[in-house]
Amino acid sequence: MRRSLSTLTRATAAATLIAGAGLAAPTAHHAQANAGHSAVDTATTDPRFGIDQIADHNAAVSADYLSSLADQMGARWTRIPFIWRYLQPNAPTHSDALTPVAAGTLPAPAAWPSGWNPFALDAGGTDAAIDRELTHRRDIVGLLLGTPAWACRDTAKASRGTCGTGDVPTFTDANGQPLPWNDPRNTWGAYCYQMARHFGPDTAHPQGRINEWTIWNEVSIPGGSSWTQWNDPNKAQSEQDYARLVEVADQAIKAANPAATVVLYGDPYWYDQGAFLTGVLDQLKRDDPTGKNNGYFDVANLHLYIGAPSFYWIITNLREQLRRHGWANKQVWVSETNVEPYDDTTPGAGAARNGTTAFRVTQQEQAGFLVDAFATYIAAKADRFAIFRMFDGSGMTSPNAAPLGVVNDAKVERPFGYSFAFLAKVFKNAQPAVDTVAYHAGEFYPDRTLDGQPVYKAGVFKVVSEKLDNNKRPTERITTVWNQFGALNPAVEKHYTKVTYSWDHSLHYNYNKTDHLYHDAKDMIVLPTTDAKGRRAADWAGVSYDAYGSATYTFKAAAGVTTATVYDKYGHATRIHDGDKPVEIDMLDWNGQPLSYVTKATEMTIQLSHGAYTVTLRGGTTYSNPADPRIPTVGGDPVVVVEQMGHNNR
Repeated sequence: MRRSLSTLTRATAAATLIAGAGLAAPTAHHAQANAGHSAVDTATTDPRFGIDQIADHNAAVSADYLSSLADQMGARWTRIPFIWRYLQPNAPTHSDALTPVAAGTLPAPAAWPSGWNPFALDAGGTDAAIDRELTHRRDIVGLLLGTPAWACRDTAKASRGTCGTGDVPTFTDANGQPLPWNDPRNTWGAYCYQMARHFGPDTAHPQGRINEWTIWNEVSIPGGSSWTQWNDPNKAQSEQDYARLVEVADQAIKAANPAATVVLYGDPYWYDQGAFLTGVLDQLKRDDPTGKNNGYFDVANLHLYIGAPSFYWIITNLREQLRRHGWANKQVWVSETNVEPYDDTTPGAGAARNGTTAFRVTQQEQAGFLVDAFATYIAAKADRFAIFRMFDGSGMTSPNAAPLGVVNDAKVERPFGYSFAFLAKVFKNAQPAVDTVAYHAGEFYPDRTLDGQPVYKAGVFKVVSEKLDNNKRPTERITTVWNQFGALNPAVEKHYTKVTYSWDHSLHYNYNKTDHLYHDAKDMIVLPTTDAKGRRAADWAGVSYDAYGSATYTFKAAAGVTTATVYDKYGHATRIHDGDKPVEIDMLDWNGQPLSYVTKATEMTIQLSHGAYTVTLRGGTTYSNPADPRIPTVGGDPVVVVEQMGHNNR
């Protein structure tokens, strides 16, 4: 019988976190049976870990069930979209609806003006969904977007009622200059102010209910009516428009709630390698050259799907960009991350979409990707990160949306939810490693060179984080390793004619006589290819591959460590000791049963001997990247090694 994620029995990820990792298993109970009575355990989970749209209303599944399930998984924050066209579908009908207020003042609380629907996510039109999440001790981030037909800046569209959800709202004058946020004509400013005031501090909620607001979504993708997109086709004008839209929002929100945090749109990095975001940051700097307004935002925001080895460099490069503008103190979030599965055949799930194409992978690979991604976010010092999303059939999006939910349309929980529950505990309070003598701080581990350039283990990646005591001494080291590349795809290998490397960490290669370039591909300096003598590049780097694409990799143990706990992607634990024979790593599914794809030839083993680990790592096996079908879309199963340091090493 398939266990429910919400039961979290011994066979599940969270319950198998043994004392060797300093973690305790939660009490087992079924989420739906305890609807309305659970809350996330803040003592054993990490506040950086979140799940998108937990509170999204949908008649197909119980909201209490989703909230309680999120508690069991350890989700500490969630993002909820507040779509303007749903909240205020009709224009205000009386004069006080958009009454201007002086900046920095808060008018007396009053009922929402005519034309406003207080909260459209809840079927009853109330704030119940928000209040429910707060009782679960979860932080809420509001997402403001979605222009109503009457508020479109394009007056011709507004008069015809054809303004799309993604069209630019009214916030400028007839000459295109931004209006003061509290100008009666600035409908966008009024909306932001109303939302921040409604959910900000008041007598009943002195700390406020929502203090963090994200301004629009994925605006770098030019679109039409899609709620996720921004319909402003002129790129340069769009960058300026969005930046100034943020400036209005920042002033309006902080007039209503001075303690509020303003978050930039989630940038889908792979769409344009961050080019649009760069333009927005430059515009915000030009509009606030002295820093009087702190750039009109507090948090830069990314959406990262597939490509886990690149996430470290994407985040650190963004931080450097912020630093150059004088904003080194700003946070960086990843408010969406995931990879889409193609093999969920649960009746009614609607997830088997077009097979192995367009970056899709198996559900098992989806779970492994989450481990790679979250370990990398810790190493890159991401301040928050969240999976997209809680439920496939989200009430705010198309019922045919991508199958990215923890719960599918058939109300069956997907395996990667167990990985999340494991990671939220094992990485609690973890930070990038600081012992740069033994290993590079939070970076992928280079220890050899090729033609004078660093070699990143030819496709095997290692990410190190640690936990510190009150005296800043390491008490626990967490090392995550995975084999990203694995076996080559024989169907396309013959089409590759060259692979060259450059100091700026870009990878150039030729496929079907067309040159391709991975920008800033610091993670792809070496591929498992051959040189003129027929040697594999992997052999130069000290990593050996077998015919199945499995890699054997050796790395040092922490000083003085003679025993460690090894976890698979679901948190199943194996205890190892220095001097023991190689141990087979538990390769079990979320139900604790052996994985069907693991054979004797592809099993994974680990040995601790003379202060070093030797681990055999399966490679990725799904080749669904249309831009590069030569290497797997995601890596093989990861391994997490947890070591207790110093007096904690038992």
